[in-house]
Amino acid sequence: MMEECADGTADVLPGGRDVTLATSDGLRLASWYFPVASAKAAVLVAPGNAGHRSYRVPLARALTARGLSVLLLDPFLPVRWLLRDEFPTRDNVARVKAPVTVVYGSADSIVPAEQSREVARAAGAKVVEVPGADHNDPAFSDGPELIDAIANGSGAPAQ
Repeated sequence: MMEECADGTADVLPGGRDVTLATSDGLRLASWYFPVASAKAAVLVAPGNAGHRSYRVPLARALTARGLSVLLLDPFLPVRWLLRDEFPTRDNVARVKAPVTVVYGSADSIVPAEQSREVARAAGAKVVEVPGADHNDPAFSDGPELIDAIANGSGAPAQ
């Protein structure tokens, strides 16, 4: 379920809406939705294990400029997820039936490039390596390689 709330989200990016997503078990996730008329797709952006949705506004700005609607979530990690050091992405992504693109930096100091390549192989994914990029570099905020990879995977027009 999605509830819209009136606030200053449109000040963040024109047309933006503050929404709250509610799960059947009562979890409420705050988010910002940036709709684009006649969008070919909507992109869900989860910020990972650090930061919050405001850090992803440059990405939303770039994607909406390419004709894509964007939903920016704030992170939610149940405590039980923090108590184990397992991230079975490679195993889980192998079950995905949708097209997958893996974008990674060749100099990532958090997630080694080989691990990203393993995930891509497991998913049969398109691979986009950003030469010299580290995990938190601006290339992964709104860099052209990231924006092109997302837009091209969605069917949005190239620029």
